[in-house]
Amino acid sequence: MESGIRFALGALRTTRSRVLEVLSSVPEESLTQIPTGFNNHLLWNAGHLLVSQHLLTYGLAGIPISLPQNLVDGYRRGSHALEGPPGDALRLITRGLLESPDQLKADYKEGVFAEFEPYTTSFGVKITNIREAIMFNNLHEGIHFGYMLAQKRALGV
Repeated sequence: MESGIRFALGALRTTRSRVLEVLSSVPEESLTQIPTGFNNHLLWNAGHLLVSQHLLTYGLAGIPISLPQNLVDGYRRGSHALEGPPGDALRLITRGLLESPDQLKADYKEGVFAEFEPYTTSFGVKITNIREAIMFNNLHEGIHFGYMLAQKRALGV
């Protein structure tokens, strides 16, 4: 595996660890509170990271996504956060955030991303292969992690 991808996958694992630290440091009832000035909440951002990574990598490679469809629908781009108890979503998102970097790395090593449908992101960045998808995903995760830190601060928790 080339050093750039090894670095990008390591950065993904580190970012996910930080996201999980934020989730575990906030009372569960606060995870679905939308702070004033925001359009969504901490759990939505975490779920959005998981779903977006799967759509950008597996989805664009034509590989079936291993997440439940209701999770994909609830956290994909354009979805809206709902307030209320996090329920089973918290468990699914936490487990997915923890496990998916290792699965992505293993699948990359196995060469399962042979096909790839080019895609232009809402940022205007054109992704043409799995390496670019992984790198763009890290940029995307960094932005949402920043929002999560700001949301946590706004909640005062």
